[in-house]
Amino acid sequence: MTNKTLYIIIGLLVLVVIIGGVYIFIRGANKQSETPPLVSPQGLSEPPNKAKFDGYFTGASLGKLAGNQEFNPSKVVMTSVFSVTDQFCTSLDIKKEIPSGKLGGAVYDVNSKNYVTPKSPFPVLLKAGNTIGCEPLEYPVGKYEQKLYVDDVLAIVLPFEVR
Repeated sequence: MTNKTLYIIIGLLVLVVIIGGVYIFIRGANKQSETPPLVSPQGLSEPPNKAKFDGYFTGASLGKLAGNQEFNPSKVVMTSVFSVTDQFCTSLDIKKEIPSGKLGGAVYDVNSKNYVTPKSPFPVLLKAGNTIGCEPLEYPVGKYEQKLYVDDVLAIVLPFEVR
């Protein structure tokens, strides 16, 4: 093999690595843009406690799976708009461990101004890192807020709509 052939092969390998890196970068940037941002307190039924959020979380979002799909975290599509047949998923980026019973959740109907799911504690220890869980969507068409509490202090409000 000549030096010229060797240089061509090395050049092609470098080009493949660069193209692969650009592809991964662009693909990652597109995934981030699909994730809805945390909503500002304006327009919410009540503002969350920023200090409580900052103490326990780095992020929170809602997502969905098709109603008949088996749970697979990599298949969850981040969104705040659901159909009545979807599975309702919550994704939390947790900074520090939350003891069993210290995280609570409720669902508030924005139109009727009533809780359709009263606040109840989550009976499992949540460790630092990302956690995601899905359950059947049990709400009729309308606008809602999922509210999450730590130590009975409102930390997260995630608006969503069922169409």
